[in-house]
Amino acid sequence: MQYLKSTSFRWSLLVIVANFLLTAWTVYTRPTLDYDAILYITAAKAIANNDWQLSSELYKGSFYPYLIYLSQKLSGFSFEIAAHLLNAIFFSLISFGFIAVVGQLGGRSNTIRVISLTLILFFPSIIKYRPDIFREFGFLSCYFWSIYCLLEFNKTNKSRYLFFWFLLLSVGVLFRMESAILLLSLSLVILAGPIYKKLSQINKKVIFIGLLAGLFILGLLFSALQFLLNDTSTLHSILSYPIEYIERGLSILKQKLVIESGGLIGAVKFIAECVLSIVAVILERSEIIYALLAIVAYKSGLVLREPENKKVIVWYLSISLLTLILFQLSYGYLTARYALIFVLTTLLLVPFVLQRVVTFLLQGTNRQKCGAAFLCLLLCFLSVKRLEVSNRNLEINAGRWLLDNAPQESIIASNNSKVLYYANRFPYITFKNRSSHNRFTSQLLLSDHNHNFKIADYVALKVSPESELDISVEEELTIKYGEPIQLIKQQNRRSYVAVFKSEKSK
Repeated sequence: MQYLKSTSFRWSLLVIVANFLLTAWTVYTRPTLDYDAILYITAAKAIANNDWQLSSELYKGSFYPYLIYLSQKLSGFSFEIAAHLLNAIFFSLISFGFIAVVGQLGGRSNTIRVISLTLILFFPSIIKYRPDIFREFGFLSCYFWSIYCLLEFNKTNKSRYLFFWFLLLSVGVLFRMESAILLLSLSLVILAGPIYKKLSQINKKVIFIGLLAGLFILGLLFSALQFLLNDTSTLHSILSYPIEYIERGLSILKQKLVIESGGLIGAVKFIAECVLSIVAVILERSEIIYALLAIVAYKSGLVLREPENKKVIVWYLSISLLTLILFQLSYGYLTARYALIFVLTTLLLVPFVLQRVVTFLLQGTNRQKCGAAFLCLLLCFLSVKRLEVSNRNLEINAGRWLLDNAPQESIIASNNSKVLYYANRFPYITFKNRSSHNRFTSQLLLSDHNHNFKIADYVALKVSPESELDISVEEELTIKYGEPIQLIKQQNRRSYVAVFKSEKSK
């Protein structure tokens, strides 16, 4: 175990290689890109073509697409591989941060360090999203290291950790809005008193000089960004996007609670339903068992025995939960991966109970050994089932068929951006009279705004048999173009892609 000290080169190499190999495997098992990935990669390609305006229209706040562009530029790989490479780096940072925070909470032994690494690598929800290209991974790397810095600041009272905490959450804002809420809330609640006390002991001239130096450094950073982007409007878009996003969410929330709820009882019912749906998502992402293990670790006094550490973790959990509730209330939906912030924070407690499980497995009574073995087998099963090779590649197969059978100069319309992406076509439509790009749906396929549909040589319709709209559109296209020239199906999947050919192409 001495070979796996946290400061050793071998340990760092193990963490990095494990993350890169696991990312490569999950991408191999589930190669189809998610919709967000197509959006970010298309925006990164626009940056590579020096079309910053298009990039900011595709994704307002081009920081993450710009990182994908840089990754492609530096690595020389395709944009898709470069994006996965970038995420593997983020996953490595998340792993290092997770292990470092567990260490701050008291888990400094080599055994618990190895348990922490295994846990964050093979946690089912992490495996589930590992092959996807999401900006959450950049935020989570900043998130865990911000927890570490705040815990270290409380322990040592060294101001440099406070500076790094602020810097990490500031960078996190460029990935996810939750970072801004964490930064503001924690600044007010946890740090206001200590900061005021510390500043009151410092000479006012030093404070004034420090503020001027800080403003000067911020000015240099903004100037550097403007020079790199070579576009003032794009820089403004990146910096203003978090504020605009939060303002829009609060406006929608006010509309729902004050106007649409129908009074106090309606508002309370609406909030209760949202909270229950969030709890359900959290339990789903925790596989229930990990939530129970975190509760056992806390109730048994295995972790968070120091008041300062407990305060930090509780506030991170509280603000994360409040953010989820506000998002659900405002926007009316909650993608399961958004709950990862809360779930992974509770996961910080689990290594301490798993360390006890390992002890039971090696040194316990026969009854304890059987219980520990059963728990280990259950956790292994939950992780391994996420590593299975998936055959759900319908969109890839459809896109490749079009790529092989439709002339490159032909125009293809579709209700699915994945199909268009793999057919090497631009997967978004531009609406007339406004600069915005939307993912295709069956409704948008027939929209007057979709000029490609009217002049298309081929129409690739992804049909979900459960969707009345999809079936209706398929019937309409059959009347217009005749029977599809190709039906692309997939084993164990009800949905299919019907390819129609227009009269002018026949």
